Amino acid sequence: DLFGGGDPKTAYRDGRAEAERDVASGNIILKTYGLPAPWSEIYRSNLLSRYQIVSRPVAGCVVTETLVESVKRYNEVSRAEIERRYGTGLLQGVAKEAQQAWQQNHTNR
Repeated sequence: DLFGGGDPKTAYRDGRAEAERDVASGNIILKTYGLPAPWSEIYRSNLLSRYQIVSRPVAGCVVTETLVESVKRYNEVSRAEIERRYGTGLLQGVAKEAQQAWQQNHTNR
Protein backbone atom coordinates (compact mmCIF):
# COMPACT_ATOMS: atom_id res chain seq x y z
CA ASP A 1 0.00 0.00 0.00
CA LEU A 2 1.21 3.48 -0.84
CA PHE A 3 0.91 5.03 2.60
CA GLY A 4 1.96 2.31 4.98
CA GLY A 5 5.18 1.17 3.41
CA GLY A 6 5.26 -1.80 1.12
CA ASP A 7 7.72 -2.76 -1.53
CA PRO A 8 9.04 0.20 -3.57
CA LYS A 9 9.73 -2.06 -6.57
CA THR A 10 6.12 -3.25 -6.59
CA ALA A 11 4.93 0.35 -6.20
CA TYR A 12 7.09 1.38 -9.16
CA ARG A 13 5.53 -1.34 -11.33
CA ASP A 14 2.02 -0.58 -10.07
CA GLY A 15 2.48 3.15 -10.72
CA ARG A 16 3.33 2.42 -14.32
CA ALA A 17 0.37 0.10 -14.78
CA GLU A 18 -2.04 2.62 -13.26
CA ALA A 19 -0.76 5.42 -15.50
CA GLU A 20 -0.97 3.23 -18.60
CA ARG A 21 -4.62 2.48 -17.78
CA ASP A 22 -5.36 6.18 -17.27
CA VAL A 23 -3.65 7.21 -20.53
CA ALA A 24 -5.44 4.42 -22.43
CA SER A 25 -8.77 5.78 -21.17
CA GLY A 26 -7.82 9.29 -22.30
CA ASN A 27 -6.85 10.72 -18.91
CA ILE A 28 -3.53 12.43 -18.34
CA ILE A 29 -2.79 12.97 -14.68
CA LEU A 30 0.36 14.24 -12.98
CA LYS A 31 0.66 13.28 -9.34
CA THR A 32 2.33 15.61 -6.85
CA TYR A 33 3.35 15.61 -3.21
CA GLY A 34 5.09 17.99 -0.90
CA LEU A 35 4.57 21.67 -0.20
CA PRO A 36 3.10 23.23 -3.34
CA ALA A 37 4.66 26.32 -4.90
CA PRO A 38 2.65 29.50 -4.35
CA TRP A 39 1.78 29.53 -8.05
CA SER A 40 0.65 25.91 -8.20
CA GLU A 41 -3.08 26.75 -8.42
CA ILE A 42 -2.46 28.82 -11.57
CA TYR A 43 -0.33 26.00 -12.98
CA ARG A 44 -2.97 23.35 -12.27
CA SER A 45 -5.75 25.51 -13.65
CA ASN A 46 -3.85 26.22 -16.89
CA LEU A 47 -2.95 22.55 -17.41
CA LEU A 48 -6.56 21.53 -16.99
CA SER A 49 -8.25 24.29 -19.00
CA ARG A 50 -5.81 24.31 -21.91
CA TYR A 51 -4.63 20.70 -22.17
CA GLN A 52 -7.05 18.60 -20.08
CA ILE A 53 -4.12 17.52 -17.88
CA VAL A 54 -4.99 16.99 -14.23
CA SER A 55 -2.39 17.83 -11.59
CA ARG A 56 -3.40 15.77 -8.55
CA PRO A 57 -1.83 16.18 -5.10
CA VAL A 58 -1.55 12.73 -3.51
CA ALA A 59 0.34 13.54 -0.30
CA GLY A 60 1.80 16.36 1.72
CA CYS A 61 5.37 16.57 2.91
CA VAL A 62 5.46 13.24 4.74
CA VAL A 63 5.83 10.43 2.22
CA THR A 64 7.05 6.87 2.11
CA GLU A 65 9.59 5.45 -0.30
CA THR A 66 6.75 3.38 -1.72
CA LEU A 67 4.67 6.45 -2.52
CA VAL A 68 7.66 8.26 -4.04
CA GLU A 69 8.44 5.30 -6.33
CA SER A 70 4.81 4.89 -7.39
CA VAL A 71 4.43 8.60 -8.20
CA LYS A 72 7.78 8.65 -10.01
CA ARG A 73 6.84 5.85 -12.37
CA TYR A 74 3.26 7.08 -12.80
CA ASN A 75 4.53 10.51 -13.83
CA GLU A 76 7.15 9.06 -16.20
CA VAL A 77 4.32 7.49 -18.20
CA SER A 78 2.20 10.65 -18.02
CA ARG A 79 5.08 12.91 -19.08
CA ALA A 80 5.87 10.66 -22.04
CA GLU A 81 2.25 10.94 -23.19
CA ILE A 82 2.27 14.72 -22.70
CA GLU A 83 5.41 14.99 -24.84
CA ARG A 84 3.88 12.71 -27.46
CA ARG A 85 0.75 14.86 -27.66
CA TYR A 86 2.14 18.36 -27.15
CA GLY A 87 5.90 18.20 -27.68
CA THR A 88 8.73 18.63 -25.24
CA GLY A 89 8.84 21.55 -22.85
CA LEU A 90 5.10 21.99 -22.36
CA LEU A 91 5.13 21.45 -18.61
CA GLN A 92 8.12 23.73 -18.10
CA GLY A 93 6.49 26.44 -20.20
CA VAL A 94 3.19 26.27 -18.33
CA ALA A 95 5.05 26.31 -15.01
CA LYS A 96 7.11 29.33 -16.02
CA GLU A 97 4.02 31.19 -17.18
CA ALA A 98 2.18 30.39 -13.92
CA GLN A 99 5.14 31.53 -11.83
CA GLN A 100 5.38 34.80 -13.75
CA ALA A 101 1.63 35.43 -13.44
CA TRP A 102 1.76 34.79 -9.70
CA GLN A 103 4.76 37.10 -9.26
CA GLN A 104 3.09 39.84 -11.29
CA ASN A 105 -0.09 39.57 -9.22
CA HIS A 106 1.83 39.72 -5.96
CA THR A 107 4.39 42.43 -6.74
CA ASN A 108 1.94 44.98 -8.17
CA ARG A 109 -0.10 45.33 -5.01
